[in-house]
Amino acid sequence: MVAKSLHLIAAVGLAGLITAQAHLVGLNGVTCGKQFSTPQTALLLPSNGLYGFERVVTCDGPVVWVNISVTAPIELELTAGGLHPISSQATSERFKDQTADMVVLADSLPPVDQSLVEAPLHGASNGLLLRGADDISTCDHSENLDPFGLVVAVPMPGGRRCGFLDQFGTGGRLYGSVLVDKKVKISEAGMVSIGFWIRGLQTGKMWVM
Repeated sequence: MVAKSLHLIAAVGLAGLITAQAHLVGLNGVTCGKQFSTPQTALLLPSNGLYGFERVVTCDGPVVWVNISVTAPIELELTAGGLHPISSQATSERFKDQTADMVVLADSLPPVDQSLVEAPLHGASNGLLLRGADDISTCDHSENLDPFGLVVAVPMPGGRRCGFLDQFGTGGRLYGSVLVDKKVKISEAGMVSIGFWIRGLQTGKMWVM
């Protein structure tokens, strides 16, 4: 039997995003650089609940890792994205074509083709690469958020981009792009490592749920 799914948000550079859907704060403050940049130094989170944290993606730590100690079969709900161009002001051109990828490492998963994974796997051989959608002009790629009506194709210059509106403080509004939104079943107890990055190992503002 698969346990209730864990929904994880790692919001990178999106202030207030972690309040969406009442996610718990995974850590206090913003993480960046080499902090949590390998599975050996990953942020450890519980295997139940909804968690999030903020990160600024820098060139010395383009991948952020989270470890989850799984005690029973579980289905993980993982979503990654970035700052929506309509909320990025003068830098919108830089963010409008960015996408995010992730890799889930666990002994119970099949061997992963390491030649397809941009992120260093630090000796791991079993895992699953989850690539961001190439076309997010709709939210058809969203497995976790779209069924609950939490995302919409937000209009922007030149078209639409799947995203959601986060409101915080007094009148604060911020849109996040939804780039990859997948479910992953873990069939055995053990440590699960999840790495998130902007494709091309670029710097930028990215989030993952």
